[in-house]
Amino acid sequence: MVIKMDKEIKHSPEFYYNKLIINRYSKHITENEEKSITGLKQMIDPENPTIKRIIKELLESNFNEFGKGDNNFENIRNSLTKDDKKKIARRITEYLSKIKTIKSEVVFWPTFEEIDFIMAGDPMDKAIFGASLFLSIGILCKICSSEDEKHYLVYDIGDERYFYQIETNDLYKGTKLDLLLSKGIKFKYCFDNEKYTTFD
Repeated sequence: MVIKMDKEIKHSPEFYYNKLIINRYSKHITENEEKSITGLKQMIDPENPTIKRIIKELLESNFNEFGKGDNNFENIRNSLTKDDKKKIARRITEYLSKIKTIKSEVVFWPTFEEIDFIMAGDPMDKAIFGASLFLSIGILCKICSSEDEKHYLVYDIGDERYFYQIETNDLYKGTKLDLLLSKGIKFKYCFDNEKYTTFD
């Protein structure tokens, strides 16, 4: 069964999120949903059509030259300067901040299309979605989980490192990042679509 996503009827993000869960898994809601680390890595997909569509929309709305003439995604991605990447990275974090972070009682993995539609997801949903957006535009990004169960997107642009905190939507860099690190944040693990690293 497929639920009808009627945006003319206004409901909260929680309503749509829970309706997706109930509709898809009415009998065995958590069966087959557990993911290994390999499974989580494979969920990061910078070539996903929804991810590429969102990036294209962000590019076209912020860079007038894009979408006029050369529409080849690879050419656009490869032509971005460091300053371009900083600007689009900011747009990505602004977009992510509009996605409501939900604490789900069950293990459930909505698709990127579903996350984009309901604009909601649990912290790992949102992290995987965000990492895919950054990687799609050629910005190296990894997901990190801290000992206090917070989730971060850690990405580099040139020689500058940024930490985007999923639950609070805070962005740390420069002196703000120094302040965050001074609080003794410790990561349990980090991963991207290729590597997984644990910290003792």
